[in-house]
Amino acid sequence: GIVTTIIPDITQTRPVWGLIASSTSIAVDNQGRVIVGGFVYNSDTHPITDEHPVPPTDSIIIRYNYDGTIDTSFGNNGILRFNFDYDVRINALITDHADRIVICGRAGTVGAPRFSKGLIARFTANGGNLDTSFGDKGIILTTFFKFEVPNSLGNGDSIVDIIEDKNYNLVVVGNSNQDDLGLICPFIARYLERGILDTTFHKTGVNKKKYITYDDTAGDNSIASVTIDQFGTLFVAASASPKEQKQYQVIAQYSNDGTFQSFGTFGGLAVSKFKFPILNFSTNVVTDIFGKIIVGSYVIKIGELRYGFALSRFLPNGALDTTFGINRTGQVITYVNGTAYGLGNPANISAGNVISLDASGRINVANTIVDTVNRKIYYCGARFTSDYSEMFSS
Repeated sequence: GIVTTIIPDITQTRPVWGLIASSTSIAVDNQGRVIVGGFVYNSDTHPITDEHPVPPTDSIIIRYNYDGTIDTSFGNNGILRFNFDYDVRINALITDHADRIVICGRAGTVGAPRFSKGLIARFTANGGNLDTSFGDKGIILTTFFKFEVPNSLGNGDSIVDIIEDKNYNLVVVGNSNQDDLGLICPFIARYLERGILDTTFHKTGVNKKKYITYDDTAGDNSIASVTIDQFGTLFVAASASPKEQKQYQVIAQYSNDGTFQSFGTFGGLAVSKFKFPILNFSTNVVTDIFGKIIVGSYVIKIGELRYGFALSRFLPNGALDTTFGINRTGQVITYVNGTAYGLGNPANISAGNVISLDASGRINVANTIVDTVNRKIYYCGARFTSDYSEMFSS
């Protein structure tokens, strides 16, 4: 039940990088084929040096047949590797209604100063060529925030998630880290099917809402995921860091025309605050058939180095759903180390939390577990009943 694929023509000049190929997104098309997107560090053409210890990245797309074999009709024997002459990284991908592959991420300059633009690209269903009917010969590069002064992190924009709505428009969310104070500025945008900004969406195609503020505190915030319900309402999952240096799960709501809609109880946002200090990085959001919103995140308990994932479920009005969770608080945390569900190694780090719902409303969670002591990476999967009253399987 496991498929491992070696990316050809990749060399590694320094062992410090460990794994130099990483998958970041997965989708299944209408024919049951599995598409995986990710990136590799391109140390072939840009050698790692003390002056430039981090090489640029190329993006990778691999397509598998339903039985797990590589689809050799796609790309170069099933694999596409590309960079468009940029430092390119895929953050998410989808297959659209016509089985075309649409990726999003960022395209950055190679070398210093480091700037990046939001990237969207579309590939044809048969063969994996760039779809020249989309954007500029298959590619869209967008600057969402203008800036002048670079910093060591690399100023610029990155699109982190993408969905297709019922009208075949593409809705994307992302972040810019180019604020003068070093804070992250989130954005949401919509593009027409042919690849231009939809000016019926918040008049310009983009809604840039800086500095999520709630409970009389303002802090850094970072968008992670977007979903759309049956009525066309958009829900965005974010992490917020208020002044007390904690992090909370945050849900923002937008109408179909891109207008920010106030809901919840914290400055127009739905916020899940946990009782004890944790670092809480939202990663995914879904809605169920009852209009409830579920957000997932990976968490680090401050002071104990305990790692795991958290789920919160909100009612359509933005209040926490008190029918959800073992203690009926609307919140649950599952630790993957030091507990019955874990590997027992306090150095394990949980990251990359992805959630989905099955036809029975059960919640599926997928995580990556990094064992920093034994230098191993594990896959962690769990499934919970719809009210999270018990773990169904893991």
